[in-house]
Amino acid sequence: MVETFFLMLLLVTAFLTIQQRRLRTSVIFMAVFSLLSSVVFLLYQAPDVAMAEIVIGSTLSTVLYLVALSKQERLSQVMHLPKIPRPQMRIQVILQRLPAAILTVLAAVLLIWLYPPAADLAGQDIAADWYRSRFQSDTGAGNAVAAIYLNYRVYDTLFETLTLLISVLGVVHLSRYAEEPLPASLPVPGRMTRNGHDDGQIITPLLRLLLPLVMLTGFYIMFYGHLSPGGGFQGGAILSSVLFLRYLTVQENDLRLALMQKLEKILFLLIILVPALIVFITPFDLSGWMKSLYLITMNLLIGVKVCFGLSVIFIRFVFHESR
Repeated sequence: MVETFFLMLLLVTAFLTIQQRRLRTSVIFMAVFSLLSSVVFLLYQAPDVAMAEIVIGSTLSTVLYLVALSKQERLSQVMHLPKIPRPQMRIQVILQRLPAAILTVLAAVLLIWLYPPAADLAGQDIAADWYRSRFQSDTGAGNAVAAIYLNYRVYDTLFETLTLLISVLGVVHLSRYAEEPLPASLPVPGRMTRNGHDDGQIITPLLRLLLPLVMLTGFYIMFYGHLSPGGGFQGGAILSSVLFLRYLTVQENDLRLALMQKLEKILFLLIILVPALIVFITPFDLSGWMKSLYLITMNLLIGVKVCFGLSVIFIRFVFHESR
């Protein structure tokens, strides 16, 4: 009953997201949609996925969208773009949404047609029972999800980290213009104010108290991700949110971005070498503490790499226009 209620809320939120005229309002509804999705994941006993969804979907993606809209508004003011008449704009919006609506309906029909009946899902229960009965003795992990993505299916983790590395390289390439260095600060017309008061006087001291707690939470999730919900991906995303929040108040680029890019590549090589040596090449079974050390090391490597990767994407996106 509760799951059905939240699934209906997801449908309502998705509908409200695409029906808004103001993009900022749509972004807020998307953040609410992501938050509700994390609740659904929790109800279906997937806390690791819920944690990643709430950090990346509700927080980091929302900040990126809001920054993009802010940059677009500044560009429109500088270029003095002509305003499109409202009737013509409505026609353009309908023409843009129509193909997406048709593809959505076709995809829904295809998924319903391909969805297997309940009788065909019995094999999945056998695999799940096998994992649940063996993951602790095989890997030393207290979290079955960590045992799967760091041991049984470590190939998936390698390809996920490779995907993030490719994304970072693409952003670095597309945001480089004539080999110009990134600016030291972002030109802002003025701080957001309310009733003539600088909001930074309230937000900056508050963030100084919150950021150490956020960093501590990120490292805790990485250190104990093999025993409880969490892990390297979730902890790294939480650590990168520190730089996101810092930008909202300081708006200065005093980070060594080139060093972060090099370290991310080195960390990716270590993420490949460590499981290759421990999981595939080691001829003997590891003891209990060595299994735990391997899991903690992998979560730390993945977390720091994810933190550097997301931070590089955000910083280059914010402080440098793309080509």
